[in-house]
Amino acid sequence: VPARSCRLRPMRLATVMRAQDDLAAGRSRFQAEVAALRQAFLLAERSGPPALVALDEVLGGTNSRERHLGTKAVLTALRGRAAAVMVSTHDLDLCRLADQQADRYVLAHFADSAGKEDLAFDYRLLPGAARSTNALRVMRAAGLPIDESEA
Repeated sequence: VPARSCRLRPMRLATVMRAQDDLAAGRSRFQAEVAALRQAFLLAERSGPPALVALDEVLGGTNSRERHLGTKAVLTALRGRAAAVMVSTHDLDLCRLADQQADRYVLAHFADSAGKEDLAFDYRLLPGAARSTNALRVMRAAGLPIDESEA
């Protein structure tokens, strides 16, 4: 991560990122992610240095309702076990958790600057949830049939 400085105490790191289907093992992306989340919980529960847990697009391999409920439950449970939990998400409903418990969650985002066909980030963390979205713009730029009236 590009930074001028960073000071952290020694921590164990648990990540849940890039879960994939494993056709040979008969395991879906969702099942792989649940197994990785379980490993993160086990690490956070063990004695020793505190755990830093990094999660990317939590439970992205399931429907939006269960993803939201499951992620909320996971974050609530990890809150008491890990020293810190970092979550990257495009789930705007998940960001509402911070509104409900502002003393427990801190929201930050990367802003984008988008031209008609390109998308760029300066990777400077800004406070709060993102105020703009870019997915439909990127899809249109790639030639996908996105209806302008729906955007």
